Amino acid sequence: MEGRRRSRRSLEAELMQQNSNTSASKDLPLDNATLQEILEQLMHHEDAWPFLKPVTKADAEDYYKIIKHPMDFGTVKHKLNMLEYSTNSEVLADALLIFENCYSYNKDDTEIYQCGVRLHQLLEKLCEERGLELCEEDRAPVAKKPRLTL
Repeated sequence: MEGRRRSRRSLEAELMQQNSNTSASKDLPLDNATLQEILEQLMHHEDAWPFLKPVTKADAEDYYKIIKHPMDFGTVKHKLNMLEYSTNSEVLADALLIFENCYSYNKDDTEIYQCGVRLHQLLEKLCEERGLELCEEDRAPVAKKPRLTL
């Protein structure tokens, strides 16, 4: 998990570098309609519930001590609607930040971590279907079955 931690800027830089290296996924101006469609599918997925709105102190008191760049799908949607993004990679970097935060904060055998893995895999699939590639480092970890505790 430690190796998966990266800053938002490094995620954006990696996506921009990857996009400049492949002609199929050059970071063209924002494709708002496609990204809105991807975001809607992610937000309506059954595993999206932990990522729809910002984490509050009531949800997790120490969250903001551990996570320095919080992000959620509600914020991504708002920024997309307000045209605060100018490129596809900026939107994808924020979406990936949601999962990076999830993996950094939660243990890999928790329900929220597993929701993150499944949703991250869906993001990969949706991007692939639409020609928006993510680099290998941004792939979701392999989902593990949660341990049963008695």
